[in-house]
Amino acid sequence: MKIGRFFASMCFLLIYFFTLVFGNIPLVHAQSLSVSPAPSCPIRAGQKITVTWTGMPAHWWDGIGIFRPAEEGPIGSAHWFVFGGTYSGKTSGKHEFEVYMEEGEYEIRYCSDTKSNGYKVVLARTKLSIFWPVTELSHNVVGAHRIGPSKNITVAFSNAPGFWHDYIAMFKVGEDKIYRRSGPQLSIRDQGYSGTFEFSAPEEAGNYEFRYFYHDGKTIAKHLGTSNSFTVGWGSVSMRVTVSGPDAQGKRKLTVQYSGAPGYNRDFIGLFYAGAPEKSLITHQYLRGNASGTLEFACPDDSKSYEFRMWSEDWRQLLGKTQAFIPRNGPPPPLEPPPPPPTPDKPFTLRAYPGDGKVSLEWTPPQNTSNVIGYNLYRKTSRIPYGSPITDFPIKGLSHTDHNVDNGMQACYYLKAVYSDKTESVASNEVCVTPNAGADGKITIILTIGSKNAYVNQQLVVLDVAPFIDSGRTFVPFRFVGESLGAQVGYTTDANGRVATVTYQLGSTSIILYIGRKDALVNGRTVYLDVAPKIVQGRTVIPLRFVTEALGCKVDWDGQKMQVTIIYPA
Repeated sequence: MKIGRFFASMCFLLIYFFTLVFGNIPLVHAQSLSVSPAPSCPIRAGQKITVTWTGMPAHWWDGIGIFRPAEEGPIGSAHWFVFGGTYSGKTSGKHEFEVYMEEGEYEIRYCSDTKSNGYKVVLARTKLSIFWPVTELSHNVVGAHRIGPSKNITVAFSNAPGFWHDYIAMFKVGEDKIYRRSGPQLSIRDQGYSGTFEFSAPEEAGNYEFRYFYHDGKTIAKHLGTSNSFTVGWGSVSMRVTVSGPDAQGKRKLTVQYSGAPGYNRDFIGLFYAGAPEKSLITHQYLRGNASGTLEFACPDDSKSYEFRMWSEDWRQLLGKTQAFIPRNGPPPPLEPPPPPPTPDKPFTLRAYPGDGKVSLEWTPPQNTSNVIGYNLYRKTSRIPYGSPITDFPIKGLSHTDHNVDNGMQACYYLKAVYSDKTESVASNEVCVTPNAGADGKITIILTIGSKNAYVNQQLVVLDVAPFIDSGRTFVPFRFVGESLGAQVGYTTDANGRVATVTYQLGSTSIILYIGRKDALVNGRTVYLDVAPKIVQGRTVIPLRFVTEALGCKVDWDGQKMQVTIIYPA
């Protein structure tokens, strides 16, 4: 009995001893370390992550740090480190870190006893991946941007890191030299991760793009995003020359109607001898910022060949020139007109065949060629009207190849026989063709609702009237569509001089439309339209789909871009 009480007393003493020595040791729980909002985090201004730990011993010198995975050295190698002194006595807690490291793979560690810049053991680890976001850039340029004064381009950015020294710059495609740079600098305090900037548009032709850069404020710049490229170029111009009748002294005036000038104050139109060197002008007038208008010049006294040329900003860029013409100034004409030249015998037919950068032409001669010494060939395009013959001397033979044409731009021709007395016959038929319609032999026309910029095989054409939608149907300029497709176009007027009908002849297909009427003739057969052709701003517009499909075209509609694409042949 005494022995039992002895053992009981000893057990009590042992329990009491262990309680005194080890009574302050906390219970050991499962240790964990986690990061939020996610283990994968973009580098952004103000971006933060929260590290949560549980089940830790809560010693005064415990700490949490962010390390590279291969770095197992002292805490001095950490990219971020926080000692646990403020968390002493707590086995769980949270700490917030700002993400401002280089991109790459990292490891968050809970380190035990970090005295003397070291640690005894890592109690928990978790991975962290840091990356740069891909910044999205877009601009408001649709099609080609036409060079002109005081024009701007807006660039929008999103998903950017948003640091104080970040910037957007404009580059020529394929070059690393900055063409223009944004300002003021981007800032999280200004626009943050998304916003817009406005750039002065380039005034140098070429292909451009925008790029977004992170910058540390010193030397490091990291390219994070690129916009789609856009094209900048000079627009097409038009000049039409007319010569007035002689006055009492036999003097004439030259009138130049022009359009499509870029709009600089010192754009000018000058008179040159045909084929003269670039800057050897005879006289000129400044356009004073006008994109279109009319100028009047005194007519030269001789009978040499002349041409007008349009330049931007005092010789900066040649924008276009007219065909050569002879003013024929001189004394008043005789009261009795000269006898008309003999009419060539039929057949007198001109044909044209488009090629790559050329047009091949051939014709049949008149039956009586005894007085014919050659043929004068005339050409017009959307840029240059009919003027003088395209060769300095009458063409010998019954064919000619015209190499002075632009691919994708329609050229029209007519022919006159030249007699031994230097007079000309009446004109042949007119033919219109488009050289090198495309790699597949097709013509592609792109029109945008509400925009005067149209494209024919990727070449910009500026319309007089923008396409529009009325009563659910798309209306387009009558002459532009027909000539772009290579059709012969025509019209008739009523007794008051107003347009009454318009016609197309393309291959074996003929179409006659009546202004203000819903009936039409297609190859002599009456068909009916939903809407009638009309006159808008002095120009005839027609319902697009009916006419193009009747001519054998394919028509596609992009509702998002509000664009119509016409492909001929379908």
